[in-house]
Amino acid sequence: MSRAAGFVAVDCMASGRVASGRVAVDFVAVDARSSPPALLRIADIVFLSGACACPRQWVGDALARWSGSLVAAAAAGAGRRDCVVRTRGQAPVLFRVRAEDPECPVLACAAVAYWWAVSGRTLAELASRRIVLLSDPR
Repeated sequence: MSRAAGFVAVDCMASGRVASGRVAVDFVAVDARSSPPALLRIADIVFLSGACACPRQWVGDALARWSGSLVAAAAAGAGRRDCVVRTRGQAPVLFRVRAEDPECPVLACAAVAYWWAVSGRTLAELASRRIVLLSDPR
């Protein structure tokens, strides 16, 4: 088990809470490469933690394949620190993650996008902002 950015990652699945001010959102996120089909069908977030040759295509395909998911995310670029994130019905957005940020940047970016989307905002609005993730050691 590891802790990063306010969620607990357990092998191929994470459940957690993303909070800002008084708004907190629970979610279930799974790694598409290592998760059983039953978890992929119920996940709010589907992500690829490893390298992805075509991340923009993969996030669209993932949302089409797993219709229950609101967010799909995949690593992009060298060092897997950049992430392509897409929410249902919106265009993909590229997240840039600083080297000292979370150990699983794809999941962290997806969690932020999920919170943003369920708060009624578009990813286009998020693209122009700087987000700082803080780990909750509880």
